[in-house]
Amino acid sequence: MNPRKIHLYNFVIIIISCLLLSEEALADNAYSNLPGHVPEANISQAQYKGRMATAKQLDLTVALPLRNQSDLKILLQRLYDPKDALYGKYLTPTEFTANYGPTQSDYNAVKNYFISKGYAIGKSHENRTLLKVSAPVAKIENSLQVNLNTYTKKNKSFYAPDTNPELPSLIATKVIGIIGLDNSVINRHHNRMQINKTKSAQSPLQNGTGLGNAFSPNDIRKAYNLTTIPTTGKGQVVALFEQDGYTKSDILTYQQYFNLPAIPLENVLVDGFDGVPVPRGGGGAGEVTLDIEMVLAVAQGLEKIIVYEGPNNPKGTLSIYQRIADDNTAKQISTSWGSPEREIGKVALDAENQIFMQMAAQGQTLFAASGDNGAYDTPSGHVLNVDDPASNPYVVGVGGTSLILDASQNYSSESVWNDGLASRGAGGGVSVIWPIPSYQIGVPGIASTRFRNVPDVALNADINTGYSDYFNGQWQEMGGTSAAAPLWAAYLALVNEQRVLDGKAVMGHLLPRLYALEATSSYLDDFHDITQGNNFHYRAGPGYDNATGLGTINSNLFNDLIAGDAYGSQVITFNLALPLWVKHAAVLSATASSGLTVTYTSKTPLICKLSGGTVTAIKVGSCTIAANQSGSANFSAAQEVTQDIAVTKIPQSIVFRPITYIRVKQSIQMPASLTSGLALKYKTFTPDICSVKGSKVKGIKVGSCTIVANQPGNANFSAALQVTQTVSVGPSLPK
Repeated sequence: MNPRKIHLYNFVIIIISCLLLSEEALADNAYSNLPGHVPEANISQAQYKGRMATAKQLDLTVALPLRNQSDLKILLQRLYDPKDALYGKYLTPTEFTANYGPTQSDYNAVKNYFISKGYAIGKSHENRTLLKVSAPVAKIENSLQVNLNTYTKKNKSFYAPDTNPELPSLIATKVIGIIGLDNSVINRHHNRMQINKTKSAQSPLQNGTGLGNAFSPNDIRKAYNLTTIPTTGKGQVVALFEQDGYTKSDILTYQQYFNLPAIPLENVLVDGFDGVPVPRGGGGAGEVTLDIEMVLAVAQGLEKIIVYEGPNNPKGTLSIYQRIADDNTAKQISTSWGSPEREIGKVALDAENQIFMQMAAQGQTLFAASGDNGAYDTPSGHVLNVDDPASNPYVVGVGGTSLILDASQNYSSESVWNDGLASRGAGGGVSVIWPIPSYQIGVPGIASTRFRNVPDVALNADINTGYSDYFNGQWQEMGGTSAAAPLWAAYLALVNEQRVLDGKAVMGHLLPRLYALEATSSYLDDFHDITQGNNFHYRAGPGYDNATGLGTINSNLFNDLIAGDAYGSQVITFNLALPLWVKHAAVLSATASSGLTVTYTSKTPLICKLSGGTVTAIKVGSCTIAANQSGSANFSAAQEVTQDIAVTKIPQSIVFRPITYIRVKQSIQMPASLTSGLALKYKTFTPDICSVKGSKVKGIKVGSCTIVANQPGNANFSAALQVTQTVSVGPSLPK
C-alpha cells in the first residue's frame, strides 16, 4: 500500500475510534492513578542512567479485571467439592469468558481510548482480559503522565517509570494495570547442571543407571513406585511453559538412548518469539530441554507435549499463560520459570492470578518449581522470599529433595535438598501476597496460619542426585526444582488417563485433594513424608512442612487420586422394614459403610415423627423415613436412602375365663377382659335362656345359654377377634 494511504488510513482509524468512545468518557476530565507500577525495591538498589530514548517503540499489555469474581470463587469451591452437584463440571474457555470475562463494551472502551491516544493495537485475547498496545516512549509518557527512566543493577540494565500511570477515571475502572512499563524483573529458570557426565564419573551419593550414574527414566519410575501404575498417559497432553527454545536433535538423542517412544512435540510460539534457542549462558534452552526430557521419562504414552515458547519479559509471561488457558488442550501444565515474589509488581501478580483462576475453572493443573535458592529465593539472599508462580494459591508449588537409592535402584531415603553452596537448595516459605487458602487452614506443620504456605509437594532436585539429560550435543546431569515440576505434571497425566477411563473428570485444581489426603490414615502410603533437613530456614518434620510440603510420590497416591474423588465413597443400608403400631416407637437402624453417624428425616411428619434415631407413630398410614450421611473431610455424601414403614392399629385380644353354670334369676359379671383395656361388648345368641345387660348376664330359664364378647376397635386399636362362651342355666335354689 502507498505510504501516504497508510497514514491516511491510520488517521481515519483514530478519528473513528474517538467517536466510538462514549461522550461521558470524553467529557470526563478526572484522572485516576493506577498503583503498583513503580518497582521501588529494584530502583532503590540501582543506578539511574537517564531517560529512555523518546523514539523507542515500546510494547505494552493492558490487563482488564474479570467480572463477577466473588461468584467465580464460589464456583471454584463447588467445582472441587465432591459433595457438590457441580463437582468436575468444568467450564470451556467460551463459557468462562461469557460468565467472567470483561464485557465486550468495556474491552472496546479501553481499546478505543488507546487508539485515540495514537497507540497501535496488537493481538486481542479471546477472554478479553489482555490487550496488546504499542507506541513510542514519548507518546506513552505523555498519555500516561510518567517518565520512563533507565537504570543499571549488578551490571544489568532495565527501564522503569518514575511514578504510577494515570488514566481517565472511567477507563481506569476497567483496568487492572499496564504491564511492560518496566523490565526490571525477568524470570529465572530453576535448574542446576553438571556437564560432561560419563560412566566413570561416580558420585558417592548416587547409584543411577544413566550416564555418570545419574538417574535414568527407569530409575525415576522405580524409585517413586511408578512401575506398578497401569497407565502411560495415553490420550493426555502435557503443556510446558517456556521462555526459550530448544534443539530437537537433543530430544531425539535422549529418546533413542533410553529407548523411549517418540512422543510428538508441538511448538506454539507466542508474542513473536521465533523459537530459536538462546546460546549457552545467555538463555534457558537447557531448561526447555530438561522439561521435555523429564516428561518423556515418566509419561511414555502421551498424545503429545505442547511446548509454549515466548519472550522472557513480563508481557511474554502473561501471554504464554493466557494462550495455554485459552487453548485448554493440556490438563497438566508445568513451569520451571519464576521470579522472587517480593520483586514482582502487584499488577503482574493480579493479572497472572486471573489466568490461573481460569485454568482451575477449566480443570487444568499448573505445577511450578518453588526455586533453587532455599528459603531466600535469591543467591546469597538475606530476606525470606518465595517464588512466583509457585506461591499462587491456584498453582501446585513443587519443592526439592535429595533422593538416595539402594544398589538395586530402589527407594532408600530422602531429605530436603540443601547442598550449602550459595544458598543452593529447595525453595519454600510463606507468601507476603496471598492469604492462606482454605485447603491449608488447620493443616499441622504450616509456618503461617495467615498466608499461603509453599511448597505443596516435592521430588528429587539435588544436582548431586540428579537426572541424566542430553543438551547441546552432550550428556550432563541436571537437577533443580525445575526437574521436579515437569515430573509431577507427567505423573498427573498417568492419573488423569485412568480417571478418564473410569468415566471421571480430570483432577484439575489438585491442591484441595492433596491436602485432604494428609488427614487420612493412608497419608504415609500416598506420600514419602520427608522429615530430615532444612532449606536454610524451614526444617522438615512429620506431615506438612515449608521445605518439602506434603512430601514426594509414594505407592498408593495413584489409587487415592483415581478413587473416591478426595473423599471415600459410602453407602447407607437401612435394616428396619417391620410394621409399626400406632402410638408406639422404634429405634431406627440404618448404617453407613463409612461408619459415620446417619441422620434421619421423616418425609411424612403427620404419620410419624422423629427424635434422634427413634421414630414414633402418630396415626395409621404409610410412614416414610429418609436416611442421610452428609460426608466428612474423608468421605463423600452418601446417596439418600428411604424406607417405607407401615403404621398399623394396635392388635387386641379378649381374655375370657370360662364359666359353665348359673341359676335362673341369677346375675353374674362376665369374667372377660381386653389386652387394650377397652370395654367389651356382649350379646347373647339365646335371649330366651339368658339376657345380657352391659357386662352382666342373667339366667331366665333352664337351658343352654350362648354369650358372645367382642370389641370393634377404634382409631388406635384393631377389632378384637369375637369370642363365644356357653353357659348352662340351672334351676333356681329353693327358698
